Amino acid sequence: MNRKGFTLIELLVVISIITILAAISVPQFAKYRVRAYNVTAISDLRNIKTTLEAEYVDLLAYPDGPLDGSEDGSGVSAVMGDFMPSNHVEVVYTAAVAGDDPQMYVLATKHRDGNRVYGTSSHASLLYYKENADDDEAWVGVSIGGTAATLPTPAVGTPPSDNAFADWTAQ
Repeated sequence: MNRKGFTLIELLVVISIITILAAISVPQFAKYRVRAYNVTAISDLRNIKTTLEAEYVDLLAYPDGPLDGSEDGSGVSAVMGDFMPSNHVEVVYTAAVAGDDPQMYVLATKHRDGNRVYGTSSHASLLYYKENADDDEAWVGVSIGGTAATLPTPAVGTPPSDNAFADWTAQ
């Protein structure tokens, strides 16, 4: 008798190979997603920093006020124009006010589903990040305030330079 088809053993071998490949690829895919969320936060941080530096070149002062969508012309939102941070990216902007003209700031971003907080300042030459050293996934789904990342505080006369991010990792 001439039979065509696959034996049960052949089918089980193919199914087990496919299962092993799926078990390897799914965790890697999740890590790639977290890295993509982190890159989104980096991109927003760089775009905002570039916009703030352009504002400083024009007015010799950084904007004061939060990045909260205020339309009164006094806050960062008036400077940012139509720029809105990417979906689920939290931005923290703190300006140090010397008189009426802020001369320095600290800026941080974090994507809701990312695992790192990114920060920089007006006097820092690099971007820095902080992550949970014990658990890579601990800060996924957490806001900046819910992490253990403490941002340097801009103070009049003490610019937050690269030294202020000593306990952060350079990007």
